[in-house]
Amino acid sequence: MILGLRSKIIPLPDHKLGNIKLGSVTKDAICHRPCRVRCSHSTASSMEEAKERIRETFGKIELSPSSYDTAWVAMVPSRYSMNQPCFPQCLDWILENQREDGSWGLNPSHPLLVKDSLSSTLASLLALRKWRIGDNQVQRGLGFIETHGWAVDNKDQISPLGFEIIFPCMINYAEKLNLDLPLDPNLVNMMLCERELTIERALKNEFEGNMANVEYFAEGLGELCHWKEMMLRQRHNGSLFDSPATTAAALIYHQYDEKCFGYLNSILKLHDNWVPTICPTKIHSNLFLVDALQNLGVDRYFKTEVKRVLDEIYRLWLEKNEEIFSDVAHCAMAFRLLRMNNYEVSSEELEGFVDQEHFFTTSSGKLMNHVAILELHRASQVAIHERKDHILDKISTWTRNFMEQKLLDKHIPDRSKKEMEFAMRKFYGTFDRVETRHFHYRWEGYSTVGFRSERVRIFFLALYKMVEEIAAKAETKQGRCVKDHLINLWIDMLKCMLVELDLWKIKSTTPSIEEYLSVACVTIGVPCFVLTSLYLLGPKLSKDVIESSEVSALCNCTAAVARLINDIHSYKREQAESSTNMVSILITQSQGTISEEEAIRQIKEMMESKRRELLGMVLQNKESQLPQVCKDLFWTTINAAYSIHTHGDGYRFPEEFKNHINDVIYKPLNQYSP
Repeated sequence: MILGLRSKIIPLPDHKLGNIKLGSVTKDAICHRPCRVRCSHSTASSMEEAKERIRETFGKIELSPSSYDTAWVAMVPSRYSMNQPCFPQCLDWILENQREDGSWGLNPSHPLLVKDSLSSTLASLLALRKWRIGDNQVQRGLGFIETHGWAVDNKDQISPLGFEIIFPCMINYAEKLNLDLPLDPNLVNMMLCERELTIERALKNEFEGNMANVEYFAEGLGELCHWKEMMLRQRHNGSLFDSPATTAAALIYHQYDEKCFGYLNSILKLHDNWVPTICPTKIHSNLFLVDALQNLGVDRYFKTEVKRVLDEIYRLWLEKNEEIFSDVAHCAMAFRLLRMNNYEVSSEELEGFVDQEHFFTTSSGKLMNHVAILELHRASQVAIHERKDHILDKISTWTRNFMEQKLLDKHIPDRSKKEMEFAMRKFYGTFDRVETRHFHYRWEGYSTVGFRSERVRIFFLALYKMVEEIAAKAETKQGRCVKDHLINLWIDMLKCMLVELDLWKIKSTTPSIEEYLSVACVTIGVPCFVLTSLYLLGPKLSKDVIESSEVSALCNCTAAVARLINDIHSYKREQAESSTNMVSILITQSQGTISEEEAIRQIKEMMESKRRELLGMVLQNKESQLPQVCKDLFWTTINAAYSIHTHGDGYRFPEEFKNHINDVIYKPLNQYSP
């Protein structure tokens, strides 16, 4: 695993770019080795090789160098002499790793991250000039800055967090070192003025006790920073914010601190002459790895490894470990993953993020990265309890509003925009009837019964063949014949379809809400398709389990959510076809007192209530008769329903959804996922 990449950018999702610290692709970025995944076309051996490579990443974290952080560490003076570097090996690395164009930093570079390269390059030049070495490298670096100085105030460029504070700070430092930078003086003066205003606001927050925002630019405050107060936030590992650059700045501007020195020294013992963008990384990387595997739907191949990681995360969660709780994104992600994997975690731990204004004041203000907002929003979607999870409801509201406003920003990167759109429309996770009748004669004796039309004959024979094939496979899996149940599931659905056609459409009868749901939740297909699929998953399910109240409740909730999703998105079309729909029923029964918008709002409330009820049952282990993999199928089904209706009615306009299925299942995937 390559973690904390500052020398790679192309593989990373653009939404991570909002979390860039100077000289870094992202403070939290995690990339895996390139791995082409071919679902149906891979040979068994290649799939096993891919799985083995992924298993290795659970125990092996491969970090990559950060030019920016290494340069800051190189600037730390010796504890014995202010005229000697404390870590001369970092200077050697800088001398040996200048790029051909004279820069340091991302390799390959990204056209939208020129500011990042400028930051890494200037930091490296300061380190070389401070210790009076590498004149040739310095001249080449100055050439890069002269050529690319246009990007400093370019609004289309993505700015690393804290750029407006740290870059001018480094310009000031260059002046003290008699390093003449080839930048427009007017531009420099403008940046210095903006820096003063930004620092004034930052220090005001710090004075009021709101220090969390300085972690993204502390080294840019220099001597203006209240380092004594800052050191109160020192981690147990000796670092400031797990950042080598910020920790080095504390040693440069404040005083020697043995714990800071020990932190940097421990990293260099591992990497000899360079440092990464963030350290330690184990908890962060494992969180992202588990999330990536679950998003890809391949976590089932790594059950042992995933459980070991989540058990450790849960232990640390209970201990309120600072590596989890000191970072908003990681805290939110840990909560979501733990809850979705049946660990008991309280949403009260996210209470500090309930109020948007308070959140931005005490966290990172305008510098807050989009990753944290996305993760908070995702965490808010795993609410189970109507009352206990009111915290998540509030977080969901403001994070959604925030993202909606951000989407109006024309400067937001396209992929960051897609991430937000995806998070808001794909509400819950990723891609991720009891048998009551006897075997019917409407089946084996079809040849003597005959058919009313050729279309009926074609339909029945196709259905007959499919059910017979599935029944044979299910019998192999279950060790018993389940064909009667499969047939009755189809009979139930077809009879309910007949009610929709005969009573509601032809005879124009308007059912009550209860009557409608009792029929429409069957015709949506969930009972038939999900219960059929349960037989094929693997676990053996007795007749008693299939007929249990637990399975019935899971099926009813899933069917209700799927039906209501469909009704909201197909209302206009079904209205034109004179078909019955939940929206039209509510409007009709209100005798015109309820508008279309109000009806949809009420349906969404019903849908959300059923979704929470379902999630609670899926994650409930006590007194459950059903294996978890079977319960997960119900949750996956409503996620599929949301996906089908992402852009409207996916049943009537299937081309886009068919393309989506091809992308997900059949097309090879270049996996560069955090």
